[in-house]
Amino acid sequence: MLTYHRDLLEPNCNQTLAETILDMQLLSQLTTRLRLYSPECNQTAMVLEAIKQSKTNLNVFLGMYRGAHEDDYQRQKTALREALQTYGTSNILGITVDHVRAVRPAPVNDTKDVDMMERDFRDIDQMLRSINVDIQIGPVDGASFNTTFPDNWDFRCAFIIPQRLTTKVADLFLSSSSMVRVDPWDRKRPIQDAAKWSFDFFDEANLGLTRFRQQPKPTYMVEVGWPTNAESTSFNRSAPSVENLQIFINNFVCVANTQGVRYL
Repeated sequence: MLTYHRDLLEPNCNQTLAETILDMQLLSQLTTRLRLYSPECNQTAMVLEAIKQSKTNLNVFLGMYRGAHEDDYQRQKTALREALQTYGTSNILGITVDHVRAVRPAPVNDTKDVDMMERDFRDIDQMLRSINVDIQIGPVDGASFNTTFPDNWDFRCAFIIPQRLTTKVADLFLSSSSMVRVDPWDRKRPIQDAAKWSFDFFDEANLGLTRFRQQPKPTYMVEVGWPTNAESTSFNRSAPSVENLQIFINNFVCVANTQGVRYL
């Protein structure tokens, strides 16, 4: 999980290709997998170009982020299609569609959010077919099907109960690889306990998913890491800092690689 200066994000979008190449070179020392949130700021094409130029061994989950404005969604879809047509799918693990409102447990969400999510899944699927691309589409940060996690509503994308979706989309949720959002800093874990807690939380979520599946599918640990900075300077938890990030990396990366944990 990277902490970027606001100037690099929307609406400024001042990240450069040279900086992105450096990012890929550094990240490839820790992982072979990345996840992008959306194509905004040209990040999809920029990351794929940086991987190509740096010749790093990295594969990517591309992302679509559903906000409130239809124009934003259409712009993202166009950028995603153009990137796939330019770079192909050799480095692509799949596409995630993030619906923050629709995937919270009831009663936070409502029918129109679920309907929008279903429509978007079908729309992205149709777009991929139109350019002869065959890669999986899946939910993002999915986890629990309302298992007994603490603070379950805040488990950002706990799966919707399948009965609330059409059979086709419910099957899509169960047949694709899944992502479990694991953010120890956001959940106020002390830094010395953060890595162990991340593994425990992930294992519980993964167990919850297997109860609903007929066949095993890969589950990825996402948003795992430690921030190096934050907008606030008052923290009721371990501080975001480079030193604490190093502690997390020391306690997490080798264990995750040894255990075969798929982290993003």
